[in-house]
Amino acid sequence: MARTPASRESRLGDAAALILLSVGGAAAWWQPFGSRLLWAAPVIVVAALTTARALRPRPAVLLAIVWVPGSLLAAGLGAGVLVPAAWDTTVSALRVGLEALPTIDTGTPVIQAWALAAVLLIAGTAIGLAGVLWRGDGWERSLVGFALLLVPLGTAIAMQQSPDASWQGAIVLVAVVLRVARGRLVPIVATASMVGIVALFGAQVAAPRAGWQPFGHHQQLAQFHELDTSQTYGPLDDRRTGAVMLDITSRRPALWRMQVLEAFDNRRWLPAREDSHLPEPAARKQTAKVEVRGLRNRLIVSPGRLVRVAQAGALEVIPGEGRAVLEPPSEGDTYWVKADTVHVGEKRLARVPVPAGRRYEALTQIGLGPPPRYVPYPLAELASDMPQPLRGTDWGRLFRLSYRLSHGVTSELAVVRRVEDYLLQDGRYRYTTNVGTPGIEPLMEFLFHTHAGYCQHFAGAAALILRVSGIPTRVVVGFATGEPIGHDTYAVRDEDAHAWIEVYFPSIGWVPFNPTPHAAAADISPGLDVLQPATASAAGAGGGIVALAGGAAILLAAILLVTHLAQRRRGPRIQLADLLVRLAPEPSGPRTTLRSLHPTLTEIGPATADLALVAEQARFAPAADGEPSHPNLTVWRALIADVGLWRSVGLMLRAAAGR
Repeated sequence: MARTPASRESRLGDAAALILLSVGGAAAWWQPFGSRLLWAAPVIVVAALTTARALRPRPAVLLAIVWVPGSLLAAGLGAGVLVPAAWDTTVSALRVGLEALPTIDTGTPVIQAWALAAVLLIAGTAIGLAGVLWRGDGWERSLVGFALLLVPLGTAIAMQQSPDASWQGAIVLVAVVLRVARGRLVPIVATASMVGIVALFGAQVAAPRAGWQPFGHHQQLAQFHELDTSQTYGPLDDRRTGAVMLDITSRRPALWRMQVLEAFDNRRWLPAREDSHLPEPAARKQTAKVEVRGLRNRLIVSPGRLVRVAQAGALEVIPGEGRAVLEPPSEGDTYWVKADTVHVGEKRLARVPVPAGRRYEALTQIGLGPPPRYVPYPLAELASDMPQPLRGTDWGRLFRLSYRLSHGVTSELAVVRRVEDYLLQDGRYRYTTNVGTPGIEPLMEFLFHTHAGYCQHFAGAAALILRVSGIPTRVVVGFATGEPIGHDTYAVRDEDAHAWIEVYFPSIGWVPFNPTPHAAAADISPGLDVLQPATASAAGAGGGIVALAGGAAILLAAILLVTHLAQRRRGPRIQLADLLVRLAPEPSGPRTTLRSLHPTLTEIGPATADLALVAEQARFAPAADGEPSHPNLTVWRALIADVGLWRSVGLMLRAAAGR
């Protein structure tokens, strides 16, 4: 019997309803997983063709079988998870990924990969089975198929993956109409019109009467009166004029602490649920008198970990080792604080080794909650055997960067020095308060894309790199020292609002470091960061820079001369390819090619990396257009363009030592 146009319309309506619900389910999970959900597109297409009876059920069944391992591979997990010996671990990891879905935004990249695999597996299986069920008739089959298609969408709504469920409800309503109307145009138009009228009436009756924002309206920033200790990494929403916020009298200058942030939720730093309360054997008591001028924060300002507060009235405990008065202070209010502060020299800190084991795991982890035991410790060890889901991602670059800055270093202070040097030297990062609206991962954007930010970015990034390297670190928020205005008295201004880091040294305590460039307006007393001691006058500093530059030039000339003489004695001069191999941050193997060396050299800079392609072309070019006549000079110019003078000297020394 010939098929009627009505039956064809019915099948097309069913297929359209299936596609609508499937795409809606993917859209509901788009925020945490993004374009990686597009791997489910083949399943949706086959299921829709099966529902429209353009395909027999057999391809859909075969695809459902293949989809079980395919979903794991699509999520970026290696083929090793499919080996029978690893099935128990794979099932356990999928269960962990499912349990992490409600808070997937704060999960580690590995947990996110397993969560994506679980979503792809369940959604793809549900869509494939629904396509087979909707192929036949009967309300029982339709109801089961509809329930299966609602699994991804309903789960996203239940776990609040979107701020409201209005558009999801509209998708379900339209899909029901397409299914029930059986492709007939009149019921579809009538239902859509009715829904539109109801929505318009509801909007007119119940919608808020907010006026339109006129064109050319610019919101004027309010003057600074209160420091927001939360880390936003976005544009500053207040105006700094240099107004004095506090007058602090203390025998020693300090970074005036208000709150410590010991937790990182894979986006930002925030106070931990429970403070660490680690011992500080080297701490000494320091007393300070704080007089409120323009600041309206309830949080108490202190030079270190608070011991006692006097003349401030009733207090409440705030997460992050904070104390706060019950009412905002008024101008002229005065209180005294006694705190434990740590002031030790560089030599003593240099003798403290990098902590071994997981004793300080809570302060060397990222993400909320304990990390899975199958993740190596410290996290920088992931760089030596990078999992597939991390390759090519900003998280993978973070682990490689932390590994490079901490590998082979035994002193905790040496790792901190390397991280500070990386952020502050060679003009790699630029200090500015003119930043845009932050994305989902603002610190990753700062480290690997924008390279521009203010104290929140520099402190947050330094703490992140150090934690991944296994160094217990936290972010601290408060005020810089301020301007000295009298005997042991400092005027702390709104421009001194600041964020810095503290690193825990066993047998010593929490030691402050300031990984923000000197271009910041915050006035910090010299020497508070032991890695940035007090400097001479401007003239003396300029003379020192000239002397250092001259010394570096002489040293470089000596290196080039020794290298040239050594090459003449040994025979053929060094080739550009050999020099690039010695400069590469990662060791090369017998299968390393010049083209594969290019992405590794990108960590130094683009000009150096492009020399790998130049060396590759030289091997196949005519003699006249082949190897550069002066490889050392060619590399030296590229290094200066990428990393500046000082680091270029160090890299050339390392390459020379490798010969």
